[in-house]
Amino acid sequence: MNSVTFNVEEENVIAIYHGRTRELTIVSMIRVLEHIKDEKMRKIIISCIEKLAEMKDHDFDAYNFILTN
Repeated sequence: MNSVTFNVEEENVIAIYHGRTRELTIVSMIRVLEHIKDEKMRKIIISCIEKLAEMKDHDFDAYNFILTN
């Protein structure tokens, strides 16, 4: 059972940087982080990285990350 929850902004960010695996998604976000100047966006990405690090791979694979508005 996945106990990690994401808000809409976090789900959208993860959908944008989604890789084949949870680990690749985290790496993608870490790489882009140095280029993000907006502090609010940086906080969202850091939150995503922290939450993804808590998740199990099978929970990540089962989660449907889609862009929403």
